[in-house]
Amino acid sequence: MDKEYDMHLQAWLNHQVKAKRTKGSSKNPKQEYVYKGFGDFFNYEKRLEKVDISHKDVTTEQKKMAVVAERVNKREEVQ
Repeated sequence: MDKEYDMHLQAWLNHQVKAKRTKGSSKNPKQEYVYKGFGDFFNYEKRLEKVDISHKDVTTEQKKMAVVAERVNKREEVQ
């Protein structure tokens, strides 16, 4: 189910990154991309700040469980 979700999310992002808008007058319309660069589409620094804030409330037990989950996921990918 997670892989299916990831595939659909990727398809949506591919659609979004190709988005265009019309500029200019009705007599001379021009199409331009909504996102001119990757930074316009995804703000890496802002996303990092958001992730750091959510990690401050993580308990030691949750960190241990995350490590276990990561190990299980890696084992699953190898098979």
